[in-house]
Amino acid sequence: MVFAAAAAEILPQVVHGGSPAATLIGGAAGVAAMLSLKSLEGRFEGPLGMLGAVGTDILIDGLVLGLAFIAGAKAGILLTVALTLEVLFLGVTVTEELGETVRSKARIVATTAGLGLLLPAGVLLATPIAGFPPAVIAGFLSFGLIALLNW
Repeated sequence: MVFAAAAAEILPQVVHGGSPAATLIGGAAGVAAMLSLKSLEGRFEGPLGMLGAVGTDILIDGLVLGLAFIAGAKAGILLTVALTLEVLFLGVTVTEELGETVRSKARIVATTAGLGLLLPAGVLLATPIAGFPPAVIAGFLSFGLIALLNW
């Protein structure tokens, strides 16, 4: 669902952004960010590695969600629905994984809720980008699109 929302709403914004250089730079930054995340995830095993990877993913998803709203309300709403489902399943996975190593249910709930708060934090990070020129916004959208599709 995330792929469909990204392809239908964000990709046209990137293509029509009119700046191949910004698109290339943003896309390359997205690939670098996702490869770095996968590299870090491999270094840390167990719950800490999983929490770091999931937290980074949710923060980037929030950034992309904020960028989608900058691109247009329709794009933002479609991506909100898609990311809600993704974050729901990530929350269930995190809860299940933490249940195997953490005894305190309150700690599991607090950790999962804290991860969920990274989504609106990512949206807030995207807010200042709305004031940038369209070519720069296209670069950020390219970053977000690549980040969404590579995870």
